[in-house]
Amino acid sequence: MVNINFNLDVTFRDGVDSKNKKKYLRREKKKILKDLNPRPTAIYAWFRIGQYSFKVHTGRKIEPQYWDFYAKRVEKTSPGHIEINSALQKICATTPKEYEKQIERNPDLTLEQIKKIAQQIVDSTLYNNSPIFKPQETPKKEFLDAYEEFLQIKQKMYFPATIRKYCSIRSILIHFRDTEGVCLTFDNIDSRFEEMFAGYLSERGLVDNTISKYFDCIKSFMNWARRMKYHKNLEFMDFKLVKENIPEAVALSLQEVNRIYSIDLSYSKRLDKVRDMFYFQCLTGQRFSDILNLKWLDLKESNGELIWNLTQIKGGKQVFIPIVRTNRELLLKYSGQKTSELDFVFPRITGVKMNKYLKEVCQSAGICEMTEISKRKSGGKHSVTGEKWKFISTHTARRSFVTISSYEMNIPEKAIGQITGHGNRAMIDRYTKLNNAQVMDSYRNQWGKL
Repeated sequence: MVNINFNLDVTFRDGVDSKNKKKYLRREKKKILKDLNPRPTAIYAWFRIGQYSFKVHTGRKIEPQYWDFYAKRVEKTSPGHIEINSALQKICATTPKEYEKQIERNPDLTLEQIKKIAQQIVDSTLYNNSPIFKPQETPKKEFLDAYEEFLQIKQKMYFPATIRKYCSIRSILIHFRDTEGVCLTFDNIDSRFEEMFAGYLSERGLVDNTISKYFDCIKSFMNWARRMKYHKNLEFMDFKLVKENIPEAVALSLQEVNRIYSIDLSYSKRLDKVRDMFYFQCLTGQRFSDILNLKWLDLKESNGELIWNLTQIKGGKQVFIPIVRTNRELLLKYSGQKTSELDFVFPRITGVKMNKYLKEVCQSAGICEMTEISKRKSGGKHSVTGEKWKFISTHTARRSFVTISSYEMNIPEKAIGQITGHGNRAMIDRYTKLNNAQVMDSYRNQWGKL
């Protein structure tokens, strides 16, 4: 964000006290000529860019008696006010755009470099209206080299999970190039590429929703590269893939969650650990990444109640989750391993292993109801049938929390959203997954009264 203001260099005569100066600047006092500097003084542009603040000479001078302290412009009574005010307006209009272009090319500019750029913009705007920086032919850059540059720049702007997704896409693109014999250039990112890459991803077992997200990322990169003048291709803007708006997934009932919690897993430390983390997740409604990153210092006592003060990794939203009795018992189980408040609460485990072992846990708990899951793939709907435990992952806990809270506990949707971090009702509806028995029960309980 670039903020620009204008002030005079020497506004007052010597001897004017600071209180009077402030009254002038706040427009609480009419101008008295004896207080003002009688000679023309320089007009400075004061820049505030992020944490930096500095001034740049505009090359214009004005007698302070003609300066509007409130509007920060020359008064209409002054000779030449149109030309000077027009020049100041040009600075305000031109500087932010030109600065954004430069910071996108080099996000690590120093204060001195920023000052130099600001002075160049002001000089060019006021004196000859020529381009701020002489047009130079942008050096040609290969597609994947530009992608590497894109990743380096965006690492400072995106969440780590987003960067990992872009890194994953880079690896997939390289594999696509090597296996399909495709030449990856900016000009080749067209409708033919869209068809081939979508087919390649589909053959790898990815559903339409995931494929669409990958293309969104590629479009984001291509837009950035076009702004950097690495290409002039616009065909990528027509990429269109149908998203699966409501992906089907399973959710557990409260009875099933309690069944998982109650089974004896003392024979396997790894399964016991996975069960504990999953149960804690079911009762808090948070993502696996947030559970894994929970530290003891994030848990605070408040009026006799333990509260988890969480800033979610995805989206950065702050939520407060009360820790209920059974979860407090789980925390006590792991508190013996604590050496400091900075320690993680739960042992380290990867998402892949967590999901693999979680299926073992759920199978042991008898979560074996025959379940059908439908997903959109290659433009069509494909169904898979199997025992319920086969479709359970860490994200099932979050869906189960929403479903149980809404259907079985009648907690208001707004309150559920405050815990999960969901911003609107539509997202909560997506996470509510009722099975046939729950739907039938709801029908009987209401219509059965007639």
